[in-house]
Amino acid sequence: MKIMNKLTISNLKLNKKRTIVTIIGIILSVALITSLSTLISSFRSSLYNFYIQQRGNYHYAFYDINDDDYKNLSIHLISGKMPENSDEIVIAKHLKSNGEVDLKIGDTK
Repeated sequence: MKIMNKLTISNLKLNKKRTIVTIIGIILSVALITSLSTLISSFRSSLYNFYIQQRGNYHYAFYDINDDDYKNLSIHLISGKMPENSDEIVIAKHLKSNGEVDLKIGDTK
């Protein structure tokens, strides 16, 4: 084993340019792999957060939940308040432009 170490060190000393280029290549490849994995991880995390913001942090419908539990839903009120009884509803913003439904706060039908 000592012979292999001596041979390796002597070859590294004889070919200094090749040794430096090899070390730089190893450093750059490790930096590239690290940055690429960080980029992929960051993209995945931001995509997951965007999905939760758009669709909510839930997979099922829950009834009779507390007001504090509404935080996990993807409901962002523009005006008004959350429904307090079964006669009240929340109208999505896109219904006005896409569905041509013109309802205002306090309207009854």
